[in-house]
Amino acid sequence: MALAVRTGRRSNGFHRGKTVAQYEHVHERISEALTSEQIASRKADGWNLVGVIWERETGPGEPVPEIDVPFGLKVAEDCRHLTEDQAEKEALLLMLEMIVQDRRVTDVALELNRRGYKTRDGKTWTPTAVFDLMPRLIEEGAREFSSEEWALRRKVFAGGA
Repeated sequence: MALAVRTGRRSNGFHRGKTVAQYEHVHERISEALTSEQIASRKADGWNLVGVIWERETGPGEPVPEIDVPFGLKVAEDCRHLTEDQAEKEALLLMLEMIVQDRRVTDVALELNRRGYKTRDGKTWTPTAVFDLMPRLIEEGAREFSSEEWALRRKVFAGGA
């Protein structure tokens, strides 16, 4: 078995100030069939098999599965990674600003349209379209709130600039 290990830790959170449970994950790339002996060996070490990922090579002409690229990103020119989509990133930041200011999603949609931003489909923004991006806004917000740019924006919110 060829081994390419990627490890990670995950906690289930806290309960009354104590960590409830912690998990360690190991991802192994295998080049041959997994045997019952290998599984038994891992179980003896305290590991549980929690998932399987199947992979196959596709031939020419076979449809390639679509990848859901997060809003604010686009496929880079080399087609190997994602890069920022500047217009979408600006729209995301505007949405974050307005939500932090406790503005309604209706107001956010109206402001996006007033400034000429379009959805990825080229349509005008609706409150539903803004609401559907909430998981992405939460994800992006965690990254943005710690950035220098956000610190400057926060001063503007507070009336300090």
